[in-house]
Amino acid sequence: MKKLVLYSGLLLFSVAVLVNCKPTEKPPSALDQAVKSLTGTWKCSGAKLGGVNQVDYIDKFTITITGSAGNTSLSFTTQGRNVAPPTKSVWPVSGTFTIDSTNPGSALKRDDNTSISYSVSGTGELNVRFTYNGDGFSRINATNAIKGDWVFTFPAKS
Repeated sequence: MKKLVLYSGLLLFSVAVLVNCKPTEKPPSALDQAVKSLTGTWKCSGAKLGGVNQVDYIDKFTITITGSAGNTSLSFTTQGRNVAPPTKSVWPVSGTFTIDSTNPGSALKRDDNTSISYSVSGTGELNVRFTYNGDGFSRINATNAIKGDWVFTFPAKS
């Protein structure tokens, strides 16, 4: 009889433990972390071409990035990219980024084939770097120098 009570108690304890066990959640993939860190609206706080400040972008240029978990393609739209005509911009009005599957936390390819490296700091600041060799994006015929190494800084999303 004592054994029956002991086995019944152990059985109830085992069932209670199993019922209360929850499966551990799988951490998000590097791709999903990249999508989450990049999506949102970013307002430019710094822009440099070859190390020289480009004041036409600062506090005027914004980029909105949208995407969904598990997808390497992100869409973007920009505003304030042609703030002082007749300048051209290194940013189109809209387009897509493809997240590099081997370096999802640091590399993108824009749909005009521009390779972009990026980082998001622990405080949420986004830094974007790329070399631009195109003719620029503009609705007007301008001839300003835009080719070279660009760095854009965006403070943390609000």
